[in-house]
Amino acid sequence: MVKFYMIAAMGLFASVAMAQEVGVVDVPQLKARYKAHIEAKDDNSLWWPGTQVYSSMVNDEWHNDRRYNTTYDSNGNILTDFNEDLNWTSESTTARYTSEVYTYSTYGKRLTGFIKTGNDKEALKEFRKFDFTYDEVVPTFITSYSSYTMKDGEWVKDKGSYKITVTRDEEGRVTQVLRSDWDVMGFYQDASKNVITYGEDGKPSLIQNFSYGEDWNTGESVWTEGTCYSDIVWKDCNNQILNGGALYQGANRILSAKLLSGGKENGSISVEYGPGANDYTTLTESIDPYWGDKIKTRTEWREINPYNSFSILERTETYSEGSKEPSVSGSFESITRDAYGNLLEGLLTNEYYGMTSTLEHQTGEVVYDETYGYPLVYTESQMDLYDETKQVPFLRKEFSDYSNYREPTSIGNVAVDDNENAPVEYFNIQGVCVANPSKGLYIRRQGKSVQRVFIK
Repeated sequence: MVKFYMIAAMGLFASVAMAQEVGVVDVPQLKARYKAHIEAKDDNSLWWPGTQVYSSMVNDEWHNDRRYNTTYDSNGNILTDFNEDLNWTSESTTARYTSEVYTYSTYGKRLTGFIKTGNDKEALKEFRKFDFTYDEVVPTFITSYSSYTMKDGEWVKDKGSYKITVTRDEEGRVTQVLRSDWDVMGFYQDASKNVITYGEDGKPSLIQNFSYGEDWNTGESVWTEGTCYSDIVWKDCNNQILNGGALYQGANRILSAKLLSGGKENGSISVEYGPGANDYTTLTESIDPYWGDKIKTRTEWREINPYNSFSILERTETYSEGSKEPSVSGSFESITRDAYGNLLEGLLTNEYYGMTSTLEHQTGEVVYDETYGYPLVYTESQMDLYDETKQVPFLRKEFSDYSNYREPTSIGNVAVDDNENAPVEYFNIQGVCVANPSKGLYIRRQGKSVQRVFIK
């Protein structure tokens, strides 16, 4: 589902998607953005739009495509979403209406999702559902994702489902993280794993990354070792290494390490931190295993603002045998968002042989409410195919029917700690409070407990 905090599905934003997939984001990104926004304003308000209309540019005119009606909890997480395809006709092959219902953990992480679709909004049919589980020690780390699609009256597990098995030693330190993906044949197949070995100081001294796949020579499925880290010097470490490739931010950050490939030393990496609290610079030196070239790569990661905005500057020098000067290549990527998740600018450039080219460039303009500061209209433009200096509008979002979800009158924020004695409220999938619910699907709210229920 494309939402109010949507960013375009482009290669420019792959790093963010990868971070969410492996579960290394400590809190939901929107919640983090709003937390920073509230602290900056010294304000406890949390404004969310009840209605959003998405439009696209057609023949130099805006054309309404889809309308969303949404409710949220007191952290800004979506509880219900009901959207309509405004271009739907009786000849359309896709559904006119989509209803989505979500639940969350006490840490604000999504637990379940239930989706229904259809052309009659009073008789929508079950279409898809999914659920997440999380690690008991690090409750923001995803340990399983199961997705199901309704086919011929039965729920069928989708290929994108996976599970992650975390193994810890007697001291509670992570020793192995094994990911298994759901196969269309009806079983989980091992896909990758990280193996952590600890040194005498009680910290990880060796992190090995493996992938499971077919050996081209024998045709058998085997574990293949990828890039590994040894002789690690740590800046910070809590021994909960759940992602063997994310070692520069969060609770586990390295200062230096040797790089191994195929069990042999192949280079080194060193890391400097700053100037900002989340900024870092890595310097990697390695040998190309196939051509024998010496490669030096410097990567600078910088936070632009607290709203999931950053830049990455990378420069690589390749020293080939017999060459007096290195060949130089590089790239620059930056993403800037406002406090509400709207993309203000996204840029991706590439440098090779001294020439710099712009691969992707997007800009966004926002009209904010003068009193409360929330967005009213957002317009996104992208680089013209024939003139990289020109921006062409292609997406518009209009937000209305705002509510402050930090006020006790809104859904998802009833200030009662005793759930058993709290009043029970029911809301339909459109987010409307229902005094006497009849048969159907509802959101049941009692105190801080929010559940999806079906009344027969």
